[in-house]
Amino acid sequence: MDETVIAKPDESLQLEDLKKEKAKAKSAFTKTRHSLLQILEEDFPDSEEIKVIQEKLINAEEKAMDIMGNLYDKYKHRNDIQNVMKTTKEMEKIEEEFTDAENECLYYLIESKVASSVGSSVSRISKRDNVNSENKVESKHVTAEKEVKLEFVQTTKEENKKSELGSDMWKQLKEFQYRYLKEIKETTRAGKLHFLAYIDQAPATKEYKLLQLRQYVEGEALQVIENLGHSAVAYDAAKERLERKYGGQRRQITLYIEELENFKPMREGIAKDIEHFADLLDIAVVNMKEAGRFEELTNGSLYNKLQRKMTESMLSRYHRWIFESGKTESVECLREWILQEAEFQTIAPETIHGLSANTSSNSQRNYKGNRRDGFKTFFGKSQNESYTGNRMCKCCNGNHGVWKCDEFRKLTVNKRWDTAKRLQLCYCCLGHDHVGRQCPRSRACNLNGCKEVHNILLHRDKQSFSEPKVPVRTESKTKQIYAAEKKKNTDAVTEGESRDRTMIGRDRKSNFVTLRTVPVILKNGNRTVSVNALLDDASTKTYINADVAAELGLQGQIEKVTVNVLNDNVETFETMPVEVRLQSHNGQTDAKVVAFTTYRVTGSLQPVDWKQHARKWDHLAGIKFPNLGKRPTVDMLIGLDYPDLHYSYRDIRGKPGEPIARLTLKFWEIENVKTPSENVFLSSDEKKALSKVEQSLEFKDGHYEVKLPWKDDTPSLPKYYSMALSRLANTEKRLNKDPSIAKMIRPDKETTKTRIVFDASAKFQGISLNDTIHQGPKLQQDLFDVLLRFRKYPVALVCDIAEMYLRIKIAPDDRPYHRFLWRAMNTEQVPEEYEFNSVVFGVNSSPFQAQFVSRKHAEMTKDSYPRAAETVLKSTYMDDSMDSVINKEQGIELYNQLSQLWAKAGMYARKWLSNSKAVLQCIPEEDRASQVDLDEGYLPSVKTLGVIWQADNDIFTFKANPPAEDFKFTKRNILSKVATLLDPLGFIAPYTIRGKLLLQEMWTAGLDWDDQLDEELVEKSREWFRELDELCCIEIPRRLQLNEDIVSTSLHTFSDASQEAYGSVIYARNEHTSGMIYTRLIAAKSRVAPLTSVSIPRLELMAAVLGLRLALSVKTH
Repeated sequence: MDETVIAKPDESLQLEDLKKEKAKAKSAFTKTRHSLLQILEEDFPDSEEIKVIQEKLINAEEKAMDIMGNLYDKYKHRNDIQNVMKTTKEMEKIEEEFTDAENECLYYLIESKVASSVGSSVSRISKRDNVNSENKVESKHVTAEKEVKLEFVQTTKEENKKSELGSDMWKQLKEFQYRYLKEIKETTRAGKLHFLAYIDQAPATKEYKLLQLRQYVEGEALQVIENLGHSAVAYDAAKERLERKYGGQRRQITLYIEELENFKPMREGIAKDIEHFADLLDIAVVNMKEAGRFEELTNGSLYNKLQRKMTESMLSRYHRWIFESGKTESVECLREWILQEAEFQTIAPETIHGLSANTSSNSQRNYKGNRRDGFKTFFGKSQNESYTGNRMCKCCNGNHGVWKCDEFRKLTVNKRWDTAKRLQLCYCCLGHDHVGRQCPRSRACNLNGCKEVHNILLHRDKQSFSEPKVPVRTESKTKQIYAAEKKKNTDAVTEGESRDRTMIGRDRKSNFVTLRTVPVILKNGNRTVSVNALLDDASTKTYINADVAAELGLQGQIEKVTVNVLNDNVETFETMPVEVRLQSHNGQTDAKVVAFTTYRVTGSLQPVDWKQHARKWDHLAGIKFPNLGKRPTVDMLIGLDYPDLHYSYRDIRGKPGEPIARLTLKFWEIENVKTPSENVFLSSDEKKALSKVEQSLEFKDGHYEVKLPWKDDTPSLPKYYSMALSRLANTEKRLNKDPSIAKMIRPDKETTKTRIVFDASAKFQGISLNDTIHQGPKLQQDLFDVLLRFRKYPVALVCDIAEMYLRIKIAPDDRPYHRFLWRAMNTEQVPEEYEFNSVVFGVNSSPFQAQFVSRKHAEMTKDSYPRAAETVLKSTYMDDSMDSVINKEQGIELYNQLSQLWAKAGMYARKWLSNSKAVLQCIPEEDRASQVDLDEGYLPSVKTLGVIWQADNDIFTFKANPPAEDFKFTKRNILSKVATLLDPLGFIAPYTIRGKLLLQEMWTAGLDWDDQLDEELVEKSREWFRELDELCCIEIPRRLQLNEDIVSTSLHTFSDASQEAYGSVIYARNEHTSGMIYTRLIAAKSRVAPLTSVSIPRLELMAAVLGLRLALSVKTH
């Protein structure tokens, strides 16, 4: 009988209390952290205030970690593995955020010289220790080492007896030669024990021990303790800080387990794999037993993971040993066997080849990838061997790998190959202690589609840039790109960079030239990389480094490109046009860019950090230059194919020959205003899809017919019959088990209450139908613009296109790819095969195809039906047409034209509704919207593009249901409720912004999606929900003009900001011939303020920009 741990009622209450305490503690930690970061972002932060908040942050972090540690134990006791893993991730996140904030704080304190210098501390120690005056006279500048050594000599014999470490402390200190590696968080207790043995227990003052401790740590660890001073109390505090941040048994055991889990599966016949695995497992088991974690050493998940690291033959031998010895399977049992196996594997080579051969092989052992050479400590390096020795560059003898060597990178590709051969480097990873066939990083290059196995630094293009340039004849299919003539600068050329400004400069003495660069963020899906981009006015195309494109996962079709260079010479190389989203660091610029891949867009050109160099010129003082991109190279060249990214807002000049700071409009933090008239840029894939559909469009038998925009002309897809049959059987089982899901009825839908969806994203053998089809560009109008036109005039008219997708046929050649099985729930019958002959839901290109057909039809018939064509092109969103006209006569005309226009396309317009009864009387009853009763004078309320329109009163209103009584107050559920309020025109922006602020507060509290909110947040949420019922009382007039006799109309925009949010609203002021003046609310926009510290004046500027954009959009439509 299985035993399950069942929580007692009081345990459940304790668990709930702990979860509430965790939420409060995380919220307190997050708020304190944000307060600290906000102060650090000020122009002149107060150092004392920073120290106070820093101490609060330490206390908040300790409290949060303690509570989550208790939660971890509770979940572990209940065998709740999911919450154990979740809590572990939360603790790691808290620790990471704490470390980042602490580093920011320490960096500022160090830069502002708040922390005491070591020299001044030494002088204080010499005064406090009162060393003999004879020794002081001997040298005025006596060193701290001599002073403390004298003090040590003067200690009593009784004190020396207390330490069994030996009387020669200097010999002990000489043996302690460990260093902390910068930015490494992995720790072991061994480094701490070495410190305790050699320094902490030595008979010296704590002040001197602190000096020694400072000497043997560096990087992040040094920053943690550097601002504590040099007193005896500071020594104890330094040890506590290092232990809290880098020590701890939980962290150490987690590291051991991660080492085991990340260990690559052992290879057959490789003895060193078994030895290394045995060492790791032995260390982990010993430490886990010491920590009392015996449950994890049984036959559990860790045991199963460890077995998967072994080969099949090893598993066979191991289980035979288990059977013969009668032991019980467990991690401890596996450890016992693997240690024996490792010993046997060692005996064999020693017996055959002798001890020297085994020693030699051991000395050359190096584990790459996830197998680290040893464990790092905050007091020392690897305890197994020197890490830096293995990373020594054989090219320049620097302390780095060859792959990071600047000297190696400067070589041409051919010379790199020669160097790699001469130095006997691995061609896969450029390491020097193994060959390519043994390299764990062996994989294809993938640069420009290269399938050869070598490092990307050894990749050869068909015609490398480093080779002598000769004229090349361009083939007929070659794409030729003309660029301005350029000459490579053989000097060390660097360039300036700025988020807001670009730099242009020249040093006349040394021919030092800087070019215009900006840091940008490149995005592709969830992948993001920050790079430096060169704004090149002389290039007609945009380029990107191939390694950056590969890092972002960008793909495209290989093309040949010919570039004209100096003296009528040309360069031809293979490239891959890719589409990437380009953003500025402030988020104000967001554009799709098509760039061509190349090996290195600017050669060895590197950007200049103008934050460091701007002080050399007076006219650059006060300019806030941004940080460089993370990569120390220029990885993108933006050509004049995107001219709006080159626009210069202002130049800041100095004397002739001095650098020029150029403010670029697109990368300016505030003044970037996107107007509605900007051109829409299409990617290469979108252009291809548009071209293919346009060429295939035909009108046959009263309907339009189009082909699918295939990525390849002859798509290669596997036969899906087996998968379709399996899914049909599973669907039938579900329907028989629960008949209620047979039809999902949507009573709130006026038109389509049920909808059949074709699952074209289902993968079989790693590919789906959607993978082989271009999605096509977005052609539908913006929802905001459609609703504005709907409000423009007094008479409104709406309709719906019945089954719009099914009215458009697909080409016969494409129909076999749309097959499905059907047998009407008769499981005894062999399914029949059918195929769709119309555009269906589920195929990624269907929305594009439907919009293309409707817009193309409108353009072809605009001479016959001008008013209807305009409605289709400007006032139709998907299959809903909605427009407004001046009077009922125009309304009737619009109905007639629209009906005929859609009918000529083989489509049927239905569900007609208008606020004018005269217009409705001209529409057949069967074509009107349901519930329209002209005899009773009743016009219904319908949902138009998510907004409720009451045709009878001609007003917009809202309807929302408050949450049920059993509603769980979690971040997920709150977000779901806030998202249900669709308000494209911002009529209830003052209400929705409060919901967004509530969500922002939940994010800053560090709550997970399904965590229960604390009492304060629950009460705020309840208060927000209580007002949901009152939304139905809000009524906004639809029409902006009451009648035709308007003399003038003016737009009035208001903007404002607070510390929490900012927004804008725009009104129309109409003046009639009668002298009557009235106003109408047109639209509003609101935004939550950034979490980073932003001043009120700056927020007001952001609100003004938001209002300007809103006004431009309204004015256009």
